[in-house]
Amino acid sequence: DMETNWNYLASGIWKSSDDGDTWNRVQQFTFAYHITAVGNRIYASGARSISDTGRAGWGDGGAFHSDDGGITWAKNENLPLLANLNSVTVDPSDETKVFYTFFGGGMMHGPKP
Repeated sequence: DMETNWNYLASGIWKSSDDGDTWNRVQQFTFAYHITAVGNRIYASGARSISDTGRAGWGDGGAFHSDDGGITWAKNENLPLLANLNSVTVDPSDETKVFYTFFGGGMMHGPKP
């Protein structure tokens, strides 16, 4: 879910365990763009807010992954372009690596977090 008009309680990663009848927010995520599941790992990617000074602003975003069905999330802070991460895709020729795509910033290839 994407935060708009300062609806900070609406933004985040939401999970349903009953085919979408009810939803629970499990992780704050200011601008989530994509969710990708590969095996038991789930990747969530999106923009991270940047303040007018160029430093991290309000909210949270970037590159997250979960290995327990989306109950807990870990953040990958090793990417230089977290402010505009668009998606994460596992390299089909090497499962230990992923491709990261960035809005207006190209693409990176590296080890899976």
